[in-house]
Amino acid sequence: MKRIALAAAALSMMAAPAFAQVTSNTFDLNGTVSPACSMPALGGTYNIDIPVDANGYVNGGDQGFTTIADLGALTSGMEVWCNTASSVTVSGTRLVHENYPINTGVYGLPGGQFTHTIPMRLANFSFGGPNGVSWGENQLNTGTTLDVKTGGVIGSDTKTSAAHFAGGVSGQLQIWNADRRPIAGDYRAQWSVTVSPN
Repeated sequence: MKRIALAAAALSMMAAPAFAQVTSNTFDLNGTVSPACSMPALGGTYNIDIPVDANGYVNGGDQGFTTIADLGALTSGMEVWCNTASSVTVSGTRLVHENYPINTGVYGLPGGQFTHTIPMRLANFSFGGPNGVSWGENQLNTGTTLDVKTGGVIGSDTKTSAAHFAGGVSGQLQIWNADRRPIAGDYRAQWSVTVSPN
């Protein structure tokens, strides 16, 4: 028994804590969020009917506009966003008869009664909600010549947001109720929206 008691005492001396020295260090973390944007897919081909009246004019040729597509419906309420100020470019062409080049710059056909191109506009286009960018009713208008920017008639235009934004897309693609009858056949147009973080 004496031997066991001595061994236990020796063990208890070995387990006694040594003097502890406290040290500390600090460090900083630096992080970066890269500029980025996202928008719903608008790609693809949409088939539309171009309405003509009994006299062959688009909605009577009353010089007004007829809505053929609604961007809010096409994007189904999806959100677009950019985490920094960004540039948004919209470009478009008129509807052009498939037998004519899409860069045909003359409205109408010889004789003054018919046309192979139909002017278009993207009316009241809003991209990214109240903090994004927007255009008025007649600012995005292909007019009577394609892809030009003179006198407010445009084929392409760019606006820059003041800062980051998030929101929906809205606007109506419309065709001009032209004072010339569109000839029969298939027509095509191409519109695009490009967003670039600054």
